[in-house]
Amino acid sequence: MVEISEASRWEKHKAGRLIKTNEGRGEHGPWLNMVGWKVIFHGQDMGSLVPWIDKELDNPALKEIEASVWRVALAYSNQVAGLRATGSGAILYWLESTDVHKYLQRAFTVSKYKTIKQYAEKWRNLFLFCWRSFDSKEINTRFDVTNEQHQALSALKSHLNAPPNLPPPSEDLTDRLLLKLSLSLIHQEGDLLPTTIQYFCGLIGWDRVHRCWKMPSQYTGFLAAMQYIIRVLESGDALEHGNGTLLARFRHRRDKWLVGGLTTPFSLVHQQLQYSLCCAQDAPGSDPIRIPNANQVIYHGWMFEISALKTLIKDVIREAEAKLSKLIFLTTTEVPDVNPYQFSDDNTEREAGHYFALQHP
Repeated sequence: MVEISEASRWEKHKAGRLIKTNEGRGEHGPWLNMVGWKVIFHGQDMGSLVPWIDKELDNPALKEIEASVWRVALAYSNQVAGLRATGSGAILYWLESTDVHKYLQRAFTVSKYKTIKQYAEKWRNLFLFCWRSFDSKEINTRFDVTNEQHQALSALKSHLNAPPNLPPPSEDLTDRLLLKLSLSLIHQEGDLLPTTIQYFCGLIGWDRVHRCWKMPSQYTGFLAAMQYIIRVLESGDALEHGNGTLLARFRHRRDKWLVGGLTTPFSLVHQQLQYSLCCAQDAPGSDPIRIPNANQVIYHGWMFEISALKTLIKDVIREAEAKLSKLIFLTTTEVPDVNPYQFSDDNTEREAGHYFALQHP
């Protein structure tokens, strides 16, 4: 009976992590309809998917990926920032725009050192997701992975998982392989299935503590980091390869992969970012309470049943009586019924106000 009860409790706990199409009014609205997460992750257990992006402290290969992402992000950020001192400074105005035929009057601003560090951590999580998910059996039914992405990840794994008797992996080769995989993720157009970046963004949109989808105000920071890294990596690589002037090289790649209105990962991230910024302006704070159905409540990630809440007061009183009976040295665990009105002051009592301790100085 204990095993059956524990299994039933676990199934109810797991039910709070499974994505359903209809989960009540709190799970519907323009925000979730726009991002499409409930459709992408329908029937999937988010508790088993989100750990794909967790950091591992004991894996040297994943440690090297974290260091490589930081080196590449910083190097290409410095390269883009250096365009201000050249005759190709117009690239920064085109880079800030998402319109194919129009540039903005403000130039793209390279973030500060500390901010780039934080942005690089978001891009590192994308690599952790690819590292663990590409070998999943159900990958072909959840999101699309191209042959180029498979080959790039295999080359990176072979390089980082070298035998112990060989020299440590070269940082320069690691950075080049990491950049190759990054570009293969950026250069992916969506079709029947979500792209790798789109599926990854959906995982980030799940709040594992409260077991619900994040509000727009909780999601804009991540989207800003993804948009920045995509812009910097694509621009830096375009400036190094190709023919013609720097502006011509940049426009050749930018007009395809860094503009809106297409089925590219950048367009998706930019669309969600603009929408979430508008929603977050007047949005209230996140609600710690979630009611997935009429019989359950989730408070800060902890689930309890309404039926158990109804008996909570009686349980508290019963436990308080048991403790009180011990404090007043009763032989039973139940406090006897006492009529407080039977005790009253006697006006004829001569020793009214007498205190027995006065007899023992």
